[in-house]
Amino acid sequence: MGVEATTLAVASFLHLAGYVHGHAKPYTSTGAGIAEAVLSVALAWGASAMLLPTAGSRSIAIGTTAVTIAGFVYGLSVTTQGGDLPDITYHATMLPVLLSTLILILRTRRGDPEGDATPVPSSRGVSGSRG
Repeated sequence: MGVEATTLAVASFLHLAGYVHGHAKPYTSTGAGIAEAVLSVALAWGASAMLLPTAGSRSIAIGTTAVTIAGFVYGLSVTTQGGDLPDITYHATMLPVLLSTLILILRTRRGDPEGDATPVPSSRGVSGSRG
């Protein structure tokens, strides 16, 4: 999540500094830069919550990742209408990464009281005694 937040911060800087341009409305570099900055902060908050696990840290991580995914879906829709290929590629590449992050968070549950996360066991391939 920290790496994902960092890529958003870099993308935000590139847009706001004028290094990345679109070619048609509704795309604007300033709008993209501001949105990516907000999503970067949100995702960084989720990542920091996971570093110091508390009762609500998993919920924060799930929420911030879900909001970032929604932002990327919207960003991809806007970028495909008026952005350039590198911007479209960034959104199309990061969206599955963010979805994978959300899946990993959802499949991981809080373990012992010290905050260690343990994977949620799968029902497939689990042998147990019956009877």
